[in-house]
Amino acid sequence: MGIATIRGNVAKGVVMKRTMFRGFLVTLAALTLAANRTPAAAQATADMPEATEVLARYVEAIGGRDAILSHDSRHARLFFKGPFAEAELFVYAAKPNKTVMGWESEGEVTSQSGFNGEVGWSIERDFGARILVGRELVRAREAADFYADLYDPEGFSSMETIELTEFEGKDCYKLKLVSKSGRETFEYFDAESGLKIGSEGRNQSGNYAFESSEILADYEDFGGVLIPTKRIWRYKGWPYEQVVTVTSLELDNVSDTVFALPAGLEKGSWPVADAIAELIELKPGQTVADIGAGAGLMSLELARRLDPTGQVLATEIDPDLVGEIRAQAAFEGLKNVSPVLSDQSFTGLPAVCCDAILLRFVYHEFTEPEIMNAEMLRALRPGGLVAVIDDAAEGDSLVNGRGNHNILPEVLIDEMVASGFELVRREDKWDGRESRFAVLLRRPSDND
Repeated sequence: MGIATIRGNVAKGVVMKRTMFRGFLVTLAALTLAANRTPAAAQATADMPEATEVLARYVEAIGGRDAILSHDSRHARLFFKGPFAEAELFVYAAKPNKTVMGWESEGEVTSQSGFNGEVGWSIERDFGARILVGRELVRAREAADFYADLYDPEGFSSMETIELTEFEGKDCYKLKLVSKSGRETFEYFDAESGLKIGSEGRNQSGNYAFESSEILADYEDFGGVLIPTKRIWRYKGWPYEQVVTVTSLELDNVSDTVFALPAGLEKGSWPVADAIAELIELKPGQTVADIGAGAGLMSLELARRLDPTGQVLATEIDPDLVGEIRAQAAFEGLKNVSPVLSDQSFTGLPAVCCDAILLRFVYHEFTEPEIMNAEMLRALRPGGLVAVIDDAAEGDSLVNGRGNHNILPEVLIDEMVASGFELVRREDKWDGRESRFAVLLRRPSDND
């Protein structure tokens, strides 16, 4: 259910993060990997409380089970502040597991995600409108749990108290929680007050997977329940932080109509994936490479569209993302997805293995495009297609036709044709966006 993308000049661009305001979903833009916290000295004791005891104390600390169950919906307005952008957000949630949230800019909703109790969806910049499937859908259902603050043991595979340690200057019980979908988080509860102080965990949002730490602060009473009104996220390798604050929160006055599936979305639909499948002329039994696959969102979708005799080779330079692709494919039982570890000068693909190659917002990142073009040409079968989707560069600060996560389409075409590809066609305003384009090329056949 990832939604917004905030462009920043960091690593491979910007990623997004999914997390929960306990009882309602907040989806936020983020950047690359893991918690940035100074380790505290840990203290293990023989009389460490069970995880269920720590969680029961938390429930009492925020108001008690009866107070939590006395509410059936909420509507929150939020303010997001990061190093590169600020935004207004809204979140609606209702029992037992309905939620919808969105980002607003100048009064218009720019992105949205939701789960209506059965169907999950996402509308975002890079992937358009789509229905969630697989592990994304399972985790969207988990995140939409309106009474998540009760920590119902039925929703977890395991709960364990790890240690008494320091987190954000407080002595906290550190709990390891594993959800039914396999998502593992470490949560910190103040040993004195019982309140939750923060958490750490690996998350996936859209095509990005990353680890993060979350800090909760400024608890306030809403309808007899204490809710943190400030949340701070930190990420490994990124020196900044992102902050979300609650500007208003209304209880028990949400109409069920707000959770309706957005117009034009039908179960199983994904228009952008449909367009890509048509662009690369996807057919059963083919072998397709998704270069720079991220967490494998498009790789898995292409695999679903191929019969078992077809195969998707999902390449990534990040070993953690390769592992994420493998885990997601295993979760869905997709045996025709093969994650491949690559680098900036080697695709990792066998020679003459592919009927088609897809690059989405990847080509502009190539530091040595002539080497990668030769690698792709080597991997394609004669007559095989390569589809490149990217954002057009503009401005006066371009270097070799490239800007900040974009490229001049003319430069891209010239580089690939010089490497031996034949231009089939160029499509501007790809998926309706003014600055986006798609280029289709092919490896010449033996008879050309």
